[in-house]
Amino acid sequence: MNIENSSTQSEAYTNRLTALSGRFISRLVGGQPYRWKTRRIATGEVLEVGCGIGRNLHFLGSRAVGVDHNLMSIKVCRERGFNAYTPDEFTALPDTAHKKFDTILLSHVLEHLTLSDARALLHTYLQYLVPSGKLIIICPQQRGYASDSTHVTYFDLDALAQLAASVTYSELSRQSFPFPAFFGRWFTYNEWIHISASPTTN
Repeated sequence: MNIENSSTQSEAYTNRLTALSGRFISRLVGGQPYRWKTRRIATGEVLEVGCGIGRNLHFLGSRAVGVDHNLMSIKVCRERGFNAYTPDEFTALPDTAHKKFDTILLSHVLEHLTLSDARALLHTYLQYLVPSGKLIIICPQQRGYASDSTHVTYFDLDALAQLAASVTYSELSRQSFPFPAFFGRWFTYNEWIHISASPTTN
């Protein structure tokens, strides 16, 4: 069963991401402080689930591996020199059964899913996280959520904490970034950042 939103699987969606990334405001906010923040919180070897066309892979460099169900997005990532796979390709890698990552990152992914599908997606990939690793989930705030018709479920920090708890992960930190939550009502690029870990790490 495909647990990812089919509307984000099309070539048109990849083209939209590419067009948005070329806009001045996107280039502006796509640099600092987002680059700095991503590098600081996504430590060690990183698996990004739902990597899109590779913005975070660019930030993280060779220590990151991306997975995305959009074939065209994966093609774009590879053309840019990033290490990225479709879900089937990733699970078929010879060392996948043994490979463990220090961080699993889902950035602007879960809002495209129902709550049950978001939980299922986490279960699929948390097996690749080391016992001491971190689960990082980043979701848009109100204005960002309303800006994309493919969004399905709005997750605030409380909802993300509940989601993490449902897969037996405990909250380490929560934050509105880069500005306080008030700005999320009108600033498209304000984000919720939720970090959690397995109870064995507490």
